[in-house]
Amino acid sequence: MVLPFTVALGLHLVGKLRRAAQRSEAKTRSLLSAPELLPLVGLLFLAVVIFTALVFSRSRMGILSALASLMAVLALAGSSSLSKRTRAVVAALFFLGIIGIVAWVGSDPVVMRFEVLGQGYAQTGQNRISIWRDTLNLIHQHPLLGTGLGTFSVAYTSVQTAFLNHLVDHAHCDYLEVVSELGVPGGILMFGSIFWILARAVRRYRKAEDRFDTAVCLGCIGSITAILVHSLADFNLYIPPMRWSSPSRWL
Repeated sequence: MVLPFTVALGLHLVGKLRRAAQRSEAKTRSLLSAPELLPLVGLLFLAVVIFTALVFSRSRMGILSALASLMAVLALAGSSSLSKRTRAVVAALFFLGIIGIVAWVGSDPVVMRFEVLGQGYAQTGQNRISIWRDTLNLIHQHPLLGTGLGTFSVAYTSVQTAFLNHLVDHAHCDYLEVVSELGVPGGILMFGSIFWILARAVRRYRKAEDRFDTAVCLGCIGSITAILVHSLADFNLYIPPMRWSSPSRWL
């Protein structure tokens, strides 16, 4: 969730550098002497390190959600004063940095992680999809009020058809788990609020006159997008109170 802020603030500094170069006759000298150059390099390096760490974490949804947040940031940045060439240069430097670090460290663990993706879901009844199916049955049994906040691990046993020898204490999908615990109205209220905040951030971004405010709004949009996408196949919203000794951590 920090990654979109580094990219958004980096784009903000790139815009300042570009405008400073346009006002100066000696463009190269003005760029090299600009006070924004060093912070820009630092932000770009930080963004590369964060995304590379995500790659080597081998979290498939983590990588996809980070890419989704970056796409949202770059797409909305297209409605600002930044030109396509400027955004393309920033994106190219960002991904070249990631490729360079991955090539230096070694990409075998990451490649192997994605190679077993199909194998993990080929086992009928022993994957996340089966847990989601059981959770839908749980929602069907308690559609209005749910089973109660924090009761998923207990209530799930009544519909459990997968991983019968293990305790499944999370649905590996925040949307399904929240609805199963709070009911359909509670799920709509919770996620509706998050999407409402996202819409407000987009509206604020389009109306903000201060360029720094637009960069902050852009970072918020990317951050919220990342957590919403990641929540499709994980339990991010439950991580702060979760028990790290949980037997289901291997899932």
